[in-house]
Amino acid sequence: NVPPLRLAFLGSLRQNNAIYESIDATYYCLQADMQVELHIIGSGPEENRVRDYIKKKKMSKAITLHGFVDEGKKIAAILSQCHLGLALYPADPYSPNWYLTSGKFRRYISQRLPVVVSTVPYFAKYIHDYHAGIIVDNNSDEVRRALQQIYDKPTILNELQVGVDKLYNMYKADTILKTVFNGM
Repeated sequence: NVPPLRLAFLGSLRQNNAIYESIDATYYCLQADMQVELHIIGSGPEENRVRDYIKKKKMSKAITLHGFVDEGKKIAAILSQCHLGLALYPADPYSPNWYLTSGKFRRYISQRLPVVVSTVPYFAKYIHDYHAGIIVDNNSDEVRRALQQIYDKPTILNELQVGVDKLYNMYKADTILKTVFNGM
């Protein structure tokens, strides 16, 4: 009996934030007989529609909606139970996420959580360089295929964790401050 692969979605529940793609990827995983759970932390204008969408797809047992969580310790407790964070974005060069790291991405890395990221150049580069997650197109079935590889070979998570730790240690505040002050 394989334990479930636990995924996290952190962010605003709005259409251009890939919440539906994340839910659909989870749905495709379940259709492929994978044991998978999705933990959604966030709220927003699509919250009621997201709830209805989950019910319509009969996924209420596999998806937990935590709602808006304002306390860092509660977010950390939820993320600490997950294996991967989802950071999927549309390939839109006019979106700020095309050039900046998102809050969810930084939070996942600070929680030492490997990331499934779409091909947004700025942070996909870090995931690639540090092997701290997997890079996919923002396509729910492609996400499912990538998750299937991890599900079938869970030791991949250990390899990704090493990359996340390297990325975290390189960019944590203490390292940056030490580098700055040593350069003075």
